[in-house]
Amino acid sequence: MEGPHAFVRREVFKEFEENRELYRLRKVAEGFFGGIETRYDGGIRCKLLHVQIFNIMLMAVAHNLRTSARVRAQKDKEILIIVWIYSTTRVA
Repeated sequence: MEGPHAFVRREVFKEFEENRELYRLRKVAEGFFGGIETRYDGGIRCKLLHVQIFNIMLMAVAHNLRTSARVRAQKDKEILIIVWIYSTTRVA
């Protein structure tokens, strides 16, 4: 006995099987949209369509710049930690 959503589940599974590699990239989009939703409360308060699009693009640019700065800072921090560990573990 199948439920009322069995057809939809079969179609989704079939689509997943066909696009397995694309589905694995879903985490990139989920992280991006999750970050925007967390930072900007997930809403756009503009009524005009062109202003909404501009607002979304600005959110995306701000999110990408913030992510880039965080990655760069983490990279610099790791280099400093490695140098510190190396300098404290040298035998005289």
